[in-house]
This record gives sequence, structure tokens and C-alpha cells, in this order.
Amino acid sequence: MGMPRRLNCAAQLVALALALITTAPGSLSSRRSGALAFSVSGAAGSNVVGTIWASSEARSDNDRDRARRRKKEERKQRPRDTSDDDPNRDLMASKAGSVKSQAYAIAKAILTTGKAKVRACGPEPCYNVLKAIIRAEEMLQRQGVSPTQNLAAFPEFQVVRRSAQDTNFLVYYCRLLEKPATMMEIDRDRSVVVTNSDSTDKMASMASAIKHRLNEIKVAVVLSAGSLKIYKALKILMLAGRFLWADRDHREQDRPVIAVIPSYYEQLTRGVTRIGMKLSCFEVGSLPEPEALPHLLPLNGV
Repeated sequence: MGMPRRLNCAAQLVALALALITTAPGSLSSRRSGALAFSVSGAAGSNVVGTIWASSEARSDNDRDRARRRKKEERKQRPRDTSDDDPNRDLMASKAGSVKSQAYAIAKAILTTGKAKVRACGPEPCYNVLKAIIRAEEMLQRQGVSPTQNLAAFPEFQVVRRSAQDTNFLVYYCRLLEKPATMMEIDRDRSVVVTNSDSTDKMASMASAIKHRLNEIKVAVVLSAGSLKIYKALKILMLAGRFLWADRDHREQDRPVIAVIPSYYEQLTRGVTRIGMKLSCFEVGSLPEPEALPHLLPLNGV
């Protein structure tokens, strides 16, 4: 009696396995319900209906919502990172960064400490910093900074070692400066226009022209448009500074410090008006000492 029963059970298990293998996908219930239903014919001809309740990997929408809410509450309860509140920290510009946010950070640093230091790597981030400086100056003037003052940048290239390789960063040291007496509207024909040429000789020629402007009339104006050309213009300015220093026999006390005031200008090309960048450059004796303006705080968000 026991043997036939065991044989019958074994036959049912074999039939069950075959049924699972051959069951059409459409006959299975959804994974969300977690149930697989099938019918098997037993050895005695009676129908054996079985149901397997399988655990589902997919969670319900309610479970997901609860998990999201729990993680959100955990984030709220974490200690807030206050490193961004340090007014002396270096600001880092990125390609995807908001110009408005960068401008706000620069203006806040200027009012709090009298200085701002921004690092950028690559044409687009370096271009965005100049746009942020223009916007930050507008913010500062709305806060009460004298219109005779401009937010100037003192750019220089620095090599930083990252991930076992050297990376060139363009660092902008920002200060508020009084407009020099030599600052004037220079005729467009006397401005240095940066072209598309990547020729070393051409770049050296443009740098030499800037050097002569600084020596003759103490002001040089560089016109350019687009992130790539403006990035090249900044390189040419660095080269002009090296030319000036070479003329002074590389005396440390005579190292040139060139201030750059960015602004926008309109250029009419073939009947189409384009917005370009004007870099007004002049030499100062040394990097100005920072002067905070705490009485103009708090800075209103714009």
C-alpha cells in the first residue's frame, strides 16, 4: 500500500515539473501577485490542482514611497555640511554650473572678505567665470557699491596634481578696483581682436600687440566671442604678461600684475548682431589688499 502511494507521488512530482517547463508565459499570473497556478493530471486520472506562492522581487508602490520618504527624512537629520559657508574657501567653476549661483558666491565673498578666488578648468568653465564676474558686479552695485568701482579679475594659470597627473587650472583672483584714470573707450581699430588661428606665431603677435598697448597707453582692450576664443584670449594675456616681465629682465619686484575687467559688447557681422566679450586690461603695481564691505550685507538673492 505504501509503495503504490510513493510511486503515485513521484509521478505527480514529475508531471508537475513538466508542467512548469511547458507552461506558456501567458498562463502565469503577474509577478506582482506572486502566484503561479497550474493543473496537472495525476496517474489515477484525477486532476490535481496546485498553487505555488512565490515571493516577488518587485515591491509595491506603497513600499517604494515609504522607502523614499524614509531616506528623505534621514537626509534632513544629517548634520549639514558647513564648508560652503566659509567665505575664504576657493570657488570652483564647472561646465554645468549655474552662472547665477557663481555670481552670488563671488559677490558674497567680496562683501564678506573683500576678495574671491575662483578656479576653472577648460574653455567653458573659464568663460562662465567671466560672465559670473559681470553679473556679480551688477549685484554689488545694487547693494550700494560705488559705480566708480569695477570687479576686476587677476587671472593666472596654476598646475594642480590630480589623479596622478598634472592639470592646468585658470585661477581668478577677484577684487574691487577704482577705475584708473587711463581707462577710456578705445577705438575699435586699436583693440586686439582674437582670431581663430591656433598658430603659435599668431598668438605671439597678438600678445606682443597687447604688451605694446600696455606700455604706450596703459590700457589694452581685447575683443572676442565664444568660449574657445575667450579661453585663447586669456592665454594670450598671460603671454603678454610674460613678455612684459622679460623686458624687465625678470626682476621679481617688476613682475607685471594685470587686471582684467570683463564686459559685453555688440558686434555687427553681415547684418547680424552678436554679443561678444570685451576684456579691458591694465597693469597695477601689485595685487590689491582685500577690503571687506560688511555694512552692505546681507546680499539679496537675485
